[in-house]
Amino acid sequence: MVHGPFTIFAPTDEAFARIPSNTLASLASDLKTLTSVLKYHVIQDYILTPLVNGVRNETTLEGEIISIQRTPSGLLINGVAHTLPSQSDLVVNNGVIQSIDTVLFHISHPATETLTQIIVREDHRFKDLAVAFLLVNLLTTLSSGDYTVFAPVDSAFVKYKDNLLSFDAPNAPTIYTKVMQYHIVRGGRTASQLYNGQSLTTMEGMPLHVSKDASGMKINNVSVIEADIRATNGVLHVINDILLPPDFRG
Repeated sequence: MVHGPFTIFAPTDEAFARIPSNTLASLASDLKTLTSVLKYHVIQDYILTPLVNGVRNETTLEGEIISIQRTPSGLLINGVAHTLPSQSDLVVNNGVIQSIDTVLFHISHPATETLTQIIVREDHRFKDLAVAFLLVNLLTTLSSGDYTVFAPVDSAFVKYKDNLLSFDAPNAPTIYTKVMQYHIVRGGRTASQLYNGQSLTTMEGMPLHVSKDASGMKINNVSVIEADIRATNGVLHVINDILLPPDFRG
């Protein structure tokens, strides 16, 4: 890049390390897609943290829009990527470099695994989720179709294992079906397609409510701790607690 100004949102090595190896291999072998992903991280303007007020929508060199908002700790990009305080607002002769903790992908990101394959592969954090989905045959469901899954990490299940989500309960299959279906929405939606105040109808039938602010994104009152894990048949967002339907009685 000879001319500017530009702002580059530069993912750290750790951010790239979280991308599945087969996805990285796919990007490395497809120069056109890789170029598109990299251009999605560049804006033809100066973006400095003190100059951002509220939410800004900016068009990237790739042609897609990303959202930028200021938080107490820096900038939040697309509701998922945070700038790093010690590596932000680096001014160079033709623009600004903002280091971010997550790689940004738009909808054309070449996913290589189904939702089921991702959940099973990520058994270091989704082991309990995989078992719960298996119990009610949702792993089969999520191997095709098009869905958004709000995926609780294993630690979210701990406080429920001996009560609401006990495998020993006589009505366990019924309870698990209701609760797990409440984590699934038909149609894949990325973080940029979810907006504050949005209501999503779940597979279970009851709605989920989206809230987005400077601190990030929540589903009901549960925080999204990682968003936009792409699958060939949808999108997975990682959450830190179980979502319970409002009419759930256990």
